[in-house]
Amino acid sequence: MTKKWLFPGFLTLFLPSAIALSMHGFLGSFSRFMGDDFCAAYIAERFGPLRAVWYWYLNWNGGYSVSVLGELLPLIKPDGMAYVIPIVLVLWLAVTVAAIALFFPKETQIREKLLASLALGGSVLFVILLLSPDVPQSLYWWAGMRPYTMPLITITFYAILYQWHSRKHWNKIEMFPWVGMSFLVTLFCGGLSETFTPVQIVFFVSLIGWNYLKNKARFRDQNFLFQFAGLVGSITALMIMVSAPGNTIRRSFLPTAPDPITVIQIAFSGYLAFLADIFNTPEKLLGLTGMTLGAIWIGIQFKLVDKIRLWYALAFLAGGFVFAFGCFPPGSYGLAEPPPGRTHIIPDFMLVIGFLASGLIAGTWLNGRLSAKHKNIANLAFFIFVVGSLGVSSYMNAKNLYALRHEYAAFAQKWDEAETILLQARQTDPDIVYIPALKNWARVFDPSDNPKFYVNECIAEYYHLNKVIATDNPPPSTP
Repeated sequence: MTKKWLFPGFLTLFLPSAIALSMHGFLGSFSRFMGDDFCAAYIAERFGPLRAVWYWYLNWNGGYSVSVLGELLPLIKPDGMAYVIPIVLVLWLAVTVAAIALFFPKETQIREKLLASLALGGSVLFVILLLSPDVPQSLYWWAGMRPYTMPLITITFYAILYQWHSRKHWNKIEMFPWVGMSFLVTLFCGGLSETFTPVQIVFFVSLIGWNYLKNKARFRDQNFLFQFAGLVGSITALMIMVSAPGNTIRRSFLPTAPDPITVIQIAFSGYLAFLADIFNTPEKLLGLTGMTLGAIWIGIQFKLVDKIRLWYALAFLAGGFVFAFGCFPPGSYGLAEPPPGRTHIIPDFMLVIGFLASGLIAGTWLNGRLSAKHKNIANLAFFIFVVGSLGVSSYMNAKNLYALRHEYAAFAQKWDEAETILLQARQTDPDIVYIPALKNWARVFDPSDNPKFYVNECIAEYYHLNKVIATDNPPPSTP
């Protein structure tokens, strides 16, 4: 494939992913507050930023960063959720594209770099969501998006900072802000998810060990200092979360924690089911294959790494599987069973990044070993397989998502009707407000006909009402 065909090639590679991601944004636009969102919004509005974070730390769990993000809910409001999910998807795509673009050599033309990164970043994001078994809870639902999707966006942003800092030599004074940013970003990221934080710590230990073995890094090296600050931030985050008084309260609602051997057994059984779901589902397998072949194809176009060895590709691929498994023990310990599907977006991320890195390294390795003639043949073959695999997978996924549009739209319409009733009731302040019974698509708790149910109470508190009952058969009003 000649250079003049690279630009349309990159855009063609991005198109299947763009279609599927657009469908996610479309369905996400029907999102509203659900379940625990009302509780978080009420507490944030009542106590204000710092006190609300402290309240959740004392009374529920140590996810302080999740509580910080909860402070946005009074500003967003229920109908504002229609814009949140599309914005989050655009933000996630932007940081992914930027992180990939910084891997390219400095001499690469900006247009080539951005288009290639857009094509690859789009396919990465598409495949992560494709592999995830419960996107409605891990992305479309605010309470699920904060601990499961936001850590992935934050750690990707950290990769941007790391590469940006490593492109230039900084003196001791100039390194202070970089070390501080490394610590603060990982401290924030670590406070988002109990599933992700232990893996985050292991990742930094592995990264430091890899650089020491490969580059003989010393303590004074700027890359080592940056990584070490990230490790300290991650460990600090875990210590803060583990020591939260609210953990005892939350623990009382969960089963007794199993012994370590049982935890590993539960985690391993969940992990095998997780892999079986991916590799036994044609739609998911095609998407993962297409993304990996796309990484190889782009790696052939650009020499991304010097002194490359093929076993690096195998090492990163194995690392993806290992880190994906590392996401299962924390949830297995807390629940005494494999973690639910909404948490799988995190091991999906680990697995996809492993395949991505492996593909880029393999493509770069081929770049230096193929003749011009063989490189053209390989380019064409990989391009056809990539577009074909991603195209079929994206079509199947987008078709399935589009079929859900009526269910999502119906919930949004019914909730908007309910909110109109709630807002009007604030003017008259009745003893009981009746709203239509709701059934959300995320399968989280809906308001019920019991005014003492916690969702009903949180809705009543949020809208400053006495009692709220959800029913399709309210009693007739008395004159």
